[in-house]
Amino acid sequence: MNDRSVSIEAGVRGWDIIEYQEFYSSAIEYYGAGNVHKHVVVNKYLYPLSLFFFLFHHRSSAILISPRTLHQNYILMQLFSILVAIICKFFDAKLFVVLSDAHVRKFRHSSILATFLGGTILSLHSPELLSNLLKHRQVYGPYLFPLSTSTLKVIDRIPLSRQSCLNKTVYCPGYLYPSRKQMLDQIFSLVQPLGFSFQYSTRLSAENRIDNSSYWSFLKNSYIVLTTSTPTPEAGSLHLSSEPHFIYRFVEALATKSLLLTQAPHGISHFFEPDIHFVSYSTPLEASQKITYLFDNPDFRHRIAAQGYDRVVELIKCKHFWSSFDGIASR
Repeated sequence: MNDRSVSIEAGVRGWDIIEYQEFYSSAIEYYGAGNVHKHVVVNKYLYPLSLFFFLFHHRSSAILISPRTLHQNYILMQLFSILVAIICKFFDAKLFVVLSDAHVRKFRHSSILATFLGGTILSLHSPELLSNLLKHRQVYGPYLFPLSTSTLKVIDRIPLSRQSCLNKTVYCPGYLYPSRKQMLDQIFSLVQPLGFSFQYSTRLSAENRIDNSSYWSFLKNSYIVLTTSTPTPEAGSLHLSSEPHFIYRFVEALATKSLLLTQAPHGISHFFEPDIHFVSYSTPLEASQKITYLFDNPDFRHRIAAQGYDRVVELIKCKHFWSSFDGIASR
């Protein structure tokens, strides 16, 4: 246990999703419950004032924020980012900005402004890919999604009732943004004549996410979890729109002992190796061929899934994210 005081913030709805819940739970496992504070952003228009009084009360030595929590208006987002940097500097709180959407211009700009007084950007992209965009900032990445050991135990207790081996079902979790849907549609068109079907666990932008228990059960009862790791295209995203990046599904899928089939992003070898811990593809044709091979070769599929599970458990239990976070915060 570490005695550093850490704060994690998210909006009201943000605390309902797995991402922020796991950041918080895993931080408690690393630092202890008394050293981890939850900042719930209720009114985004009053965000700077809320942050000021929060840090005044808790006096955290480090705080983890996301530009998605700030106001969605571009001008206000950038203004608030500057105020965040000043407020954190005033309270001597080391600022970490979780930039999970580096391809989105407004989030990228917000992260740069928020860290201009010595903060650190945590990115799902490798720093090398961001060097032309964030060359004057301290960037760490790709970071490993910090799944808690308590959630890992919950996943291990979920009953297993896989049927996909019999009906050739491939499971596709995640939000179906246009580029992902296009890739999955192309893959499906190639494997459908062979008797395969795709089952999606997703939501439209206006819909609620499925509950956590259903999500973990969906992943655990999948023989193959198929997804993409290229981000949503966005104007001004430069080369990042077509560049695969690290996604939370690497940790989520492997923690359920399912085989993950996805694109291999730059920097993934820091954590996982293709064809050892997961199976990678580059094109729809290659993905379709590997789907067929994986269903026809269950021993190979089981071996990769088991090795992926063992590796992700190792990373979770050594608290990789928080030990890296703590090292940066100590500088």
